[in-house]
Amino acid sequence: MAHQAECATINARAASLANEVRAAKAQMQSACSNNSAQECGGLTQNYDGAVERYRMLMTEAPTNCRSLVPDPLSL
Repeated sequence: MAHQAECATINARAASLANEVRAAKAQMQSACSNNSAQECGGLTQNYDGAVERYRMLMTEAPTNCRSLVPDPLSL
């Protein structure tokens, strides 16, 4: 039962971070497709940071919960 609660917490945090990754990716793609180099660079850093935070959560998650969390680059 403790494992289910632990995975539920990880899943909730992953869902929140996944939304952050998706939003950062959309902003980055929009800026970069409009040839706004400075904005593109900043938003790329924001996206990379969001992906890194997501990966840190995956690393901290117990092994039995990791398969429930999709890879951040698939978001």
